[in-house]
Amino acid sequence: MTRLLLSCGEPSGDTYGGALVRELKPLLGDALQVFGLGGDRLAAEGASLLAHVRDLAVVGLWEVVSQLPRFRRIFREVLAEVDRQRPDAAVLVDYPDFNLRLARELAARGVPVVHLLYVKGLARENGLPFDPVPFPLPGHRVAETR
Repeated sequence: MTRLLLSCGEPSGDTYGGALVRELKPLLGDALQVFGLGGDRLAAEGASLLAHVRDLAVVGLWEVVSQLPRFRRIFREVLAEVDRQRPDAAVLVDYPDFNLRLARELAARGVPVVHLLYVKGLARENGLPFDPVPFPLPGHRVAETR
């Protein structure tokens, strides 16, 4: 059994997460168990959702501040499930304010972490220039999801 934690806090991340699981299924078959945060696309691929992206995606300072208790509860629930299921790896898709904190907790628990789609945010945080590459590139499997 391969257990994978996937954390997607926005609809675009759900698209990429769902595509990733769809590509892993032929390789791992029934041995793949996915749980975490996502949306309809991830759920359609058989993932067990701890919270749905519609409950996670917020815009604006006031909305974020007003929802902090809920985000903290979800964060604790994810970590409790990680402790219970002991995933073999975690894939954190964008949603950096939540996922970078989650990555620290996962690392402390010895869970290998793969980050997807942080390039622009990480560059900005570190004062580095960001020159976007046209993405998705033709023939890229994620491009096929659109």
